Amino acid sequence: VLLLEAGDEEPKAADVPAFAPMMQGSNLDWNYRTQPDKNSCRSRRERGCRWARGK
Repeated sequence: VLLLEAGDEEPKAADVPAFAPMMQGSNLDWNYRTQPDKNSCRSRRERGCRWARGK
C-alpha cells in the first residue's frame, strides 16, 4: 500500500488543536466552499461558506 500526502510539510503549530482556525485558508487546507445559497452564509458576498478540510 502506497500512501501519498498532499501539501507542504506542516508546521509544528498544526499539532495544537487550538491553532486549527489559523490553518484555514492556508496551503494546509483544500479551501473548499459550499454552493451559494440565499439563506446561508449571509455575511459573505458570494453566499458560499468555507468548508475546512485538511490535507
